[in-house]
Amino acid sequence: MTAKNGNISLILKFVLAAAVVAGGVVIAWQRLGDIAVVAPVTRGKAVSAVSGSVLVSAGQGGVRELKAEAPGRVANADALSEDRAFTKGDVLLQLDTKELERDIELSKSSFESLQELRKLTLKSNIEREVAKENLDNAQRFFERGEYSAEAVKNVRRALDATNSKFEIEEFNNHRAITDFKNALESKQILLQKMTIIAQEDGVVATVLVTRGALINAGQAVATIISKERVVTAQISEENFGSIRLGQKAKVRLLIYGNQPPFDATVSKFLPIANEATQRYTVFLDVAVDPVRLVPGSNGQVNITVEERDDRPLIPRRALFNGTNVFVVQEGRVQLREVSLGLVSLSTAEITKGLAPGELVIVENLDTFRNGQRVRIPVAK
Repeated sequence: MTAKNGNISLILKFVLAAAVVAGGVVIAWQRLGDIAVVAPVTRGKAVSAVSGSVLVSAGQGGVRELKAEAPGRVANADALSEDRAFTKGDVLLQLDTKELERDIELSKSSFESLQELRKLTLKSNIEREVAKENLDNAQRFFERGEYSAEAVKNVRRALDATNSKFEIEEFNNHRAITDFKNALESKQILLQKMTIIAQEDGVVATVLVTRGALINAGQAVATIISKERVVTAQISEENFGSIRLGQKAKVRLLIYGNQPPFDATVSKFLPIANEATQRYTVFLDVAVDPVRLVPGSNGQVNITVEERDDRPLIPRRALFNGTNVFVVQEGRVQLREVSLGLVSLSTAEITKGLAPGELVIVENLDTFRNGQRVRIPVAK
């Protein structure tokens, strides 16, 4: 019984000692205070920025079907292979033009022969000359009293009829020349359409025909993607008024994760808001190889609308309730209200309430209170 009581007494002593130690740790921790992650007030460039969502799309051509403008048999489609890049002016597809070219040459040769035959016919035709001579003779006979006026009139009518006949032939020939030129032009235009030439830089996405295939006018032969990229930002109505041409911007695309943003410039904007979203469209010139701008990708833009050099700055995440910050002075938290200048997504300009070098808490702001004792971690 005595041994058992001794064991209990020993356990109680250990428990009491542990409680004393734990109490000492708690007291020591309370004296040391909570750890506060802080950042100093610095001087630098204050920036006011407007943010918006970004969408990358292909250029004016976008993603579209490449269609044949003329019927025929595919003679060459080597340039149409998936993922192959092309530039403006490249031949993408060639139809067989031999039959049409023969038709054009035959038409030219036939027309030239007919024109030569007409010249020879006119040269050998003396009908008009005979009619003129008859009129000259009739007038002389009339002057000598050997022909009546009525006889002269009949001879003149004969000449007029001959002239009319030749004028009609001239008119018909002129119309034939015009018809031939129009027909030839139509064939030459068709000949040109049998060669599909790239109208812009781009990439072949899918191929829908092969060499030797017989295709119709209007038939899709491939799907192509314009190499040109259009980057647009959607800006809210309250921020759109500060947008100006030439303003600098930073574009961050989700597909590149945490990589540095791309530099950009405001190139143009639409003055009318989208009826559905009530947001305004701003176009951006992005300083990057267009290959990196993947159509359909999206992200965020920060457009710089104003800058001021050598201003007191704090991280924006130090602010709470609009204009309040927690300042750490001599190991204690001090609640302070500040006046703000330019505010960007990451920094805020302080016009009143803080001095360079002071420390503001930047993490877990909801866990601190005015007057609380805190510790600042030692930088490693």
